[in-house]
Amino acid sequence: MNFQNISFETEDAIAIVTLNRPQRRNALSLALMRELIDCLGSIGNRRDLRVVILAAAGSVTICQRWSVVKWRNTDCSLMYARS
Repeated sequence: MNFQNISFETEDAIAIVTLNRPQRRNALSLALMRELIDCLGSIGNRRDLRVVILAAAGSVTICQRWSVVKWRNTDCSLMYARS
């Protein structure tokens, strides 16, 4: 899986998903949410993974806020649309 806003790795039966927008304090954007939904969906289809750890890049916060500016006037149903 190739992502721009998150990273994904496995170690034994553990999946580690890292929010990777430290410059924005890992705020949730539409692109990040789409990637997260796709990644977690793929993890859910794997029998070899038993645990998911959600982490965040950077040293300040895991996810401080929504990226409000990006969400203004956005139809949130698009978040679930598959391409």
